[in-house]
Amino acid sequence: MGQSKLKLSEVAAIVLILSLALSIVCVVTHFFYAFSFPWVAWCVLGCGAIVTFWSEMIVVRDPSDGPPQKVQDRILNCSEALMDEKIVGIERAWALYERGRAFIGVKDDQAAVADFTDSMKLNPTAVPVYNDRGVALRHLGKFEEAIADFDAVIEKEPDHAAAHANRGVVYDQSGRTSQAIGDVSKAIEIAPEVASYWQERGSYRTRLKNWNGALSDFNKSIELDASNAQTFNKRGYCRLKRGDAELALKDFNEAIRLNPDYELAKKGRDEAEAALKN
Repeated sequence: MGQSKLKLSEVAAIVLILSLALSIVCVVTHFFYAFSFPWVAWCVLGCGAIVTFWSEMIVVRDPSDGPPQKVQDRILNCSEALMDEKIVGIERAWALYERGRAFIGVKDDQAAVADFTDSMKLNPTAVPVYNDRGVALRHLGKFEEAIADFDAVIEKEPDHAAAHANRGVVYDQSGRTSQAIGDVSKAIEIAPEVASYWQERGSYRTRLKNWNGALSDFNKSIELDASNAQTFNKRGYCRLKRGDAELALKDFNEAIRLNPDYELAKKGRDEAEAALKN
């Protein structure tokens, strides 16, 4: 391995400590000049260090859907940290968890499950780990194991909206759409501001041919987020099934405007145009 370098957060932490120490000196030696240039300068420097430190912490904790190279870098950084024998206990559990999330980002769900499981052994009460392992297990088609993880999350935190929604996805994918609707309805009850939950319920209702209920859900989802091409496409198909080809065509056109490469929306547009000609 090459020579190790200080991370940005480590440099920021050093600058922060020096800034606070020198600021104290400024206060002591220039008590009556508290707003003099040295004090202000060191305060600004200290604040800059704090912002730098926390900005990197936020980046590290971002979901694993970033650019592939960034996700690969996170896997490498976590792997290097895990090679350090001094990284133990909760700190090691966190590194495993972060690497597991990054593995999901590169679609290596098997490796993600392994890391999440090892993380749980060190910190069995960490709710997010159960939720994310459930997601990875769902990707692997291990539906019952995924449901067990989401059950564990909901048992610990009954108002965990994401766990209800995630369990709903598993129910739907395993042919239990009515149960899926119940779960995502609970997620909506907990977090009605999340547009994706309304879209999911609309999709489930579409499978049950509940066109009116689905339309209502897609309308609400678009009200909350009018930038999602998929929701317009789904509402377009729902409207087409209800016999409203004119409004369906508008939805398909909007979906294509938002995503010019959206082939399903183009197909829907063709179907709507054909229906209008008949």
